[in-house]
Amino acid sequence: MKIALNDQGSVTLKGLGSFKYSMHSKVAESDPITGETIKYSITHIPEFQPVKELVISNVESLSLG
Repeated sequence: MKIALNDQGSVTLKGLGSFKYSMHSKVAESDPITGETIKYSITHIPEFQPVKELVISNVESLSLG
């Protein structure tokens, strides 16, 4: 998982729903006024999509939506 994130990939974990997170490296831009290079990190909020229902004991179901 760490290698995929370091290579700017994404990781999907599945269980009660799908959890997807991607991390990108630092971004560099030039300041249009001074021409100085500015580096900053981008923070991504993970995406989580729960499943519609959870089956319990193959008889009952619990609605999550």
